[in-house]
Amino acid sequence: MCCPILFMEIGHGDWAKELPGHRDAVTCLAFSSDGKLLASGGFDGLIQVWDITSGSLKCTLEGPGGGIEWVRWHPRGYVVLVVRRGFHGMDVEW
Repeated sequence: MCCPILFMEIGHGDWAKELPGHRDAVTCLAFSSDGKLLASGGFDGLIQVWDITSGSLKCTLEGPGGGIEWVRWHPRGYVVLVVRRGFHGMDVEW
């Protein structure tokens, strides 16, 4: 895994947390509405969901190909909307 997500502690300049996992560049991040989960998408076609408090990886979703353009959380629950670049342009997936 080559491309971790790094959190910096404001005011201290130190890295507070590292979330490893993506095999290529991370292209987008989105926090859930309650701030407990982070979804990340990358050029590797993966969507990863992280528990922010513990830093643990909750799940990895792998699409049929193409880099992830953006991720968004539904405002009322743990549902992620994903747009990826596919063979036929942009695809929207739930």
